Amino acid sequence: MLRLGAYYPHAIFFCLIVGIWASSRVEHLWGHDSQRIVIDEVVGQMITFGMAAGRYRLSAISIALGFGLFRLFDIVKPFPIRRLERLKGGFGVVADDVGAGLYALAVLTLVLRYTHG
Repeated sequence: MLRLGAYYPHAIFFCLIVGIWASSRVEHLWGHDSQRIVIDEVVGQMITFGMAAGRYRLSAISIALGFGLFRLFDIVKPFPIRRLERLKGGFGVVADDVGAGLYALAVLTLVLRYTHG
């Protein structure tokens, strides 16, 4: 039986590399971390749900919580996310969303762990 959760880290890594490359390529057209560049948001969301992949059946509430947590950390930018945003090129475009995704992943994992047993 194919376990999709086993391949999820590979998908995240692939999107991360493509995201850095693509962001570097289009940054000169739209500026650093332009709102038109969305691959960084995709990578951040994928990271947010990374621990849940193949482990939990997520309810609509859990999905909304994960999305909300990611957006919160992406907007508020707690330490050191604000510093990551200042990095040059495509790496800087993607890095702050990776940080927000990691913060959201930590909180969502704790919530799911203690609500799913």
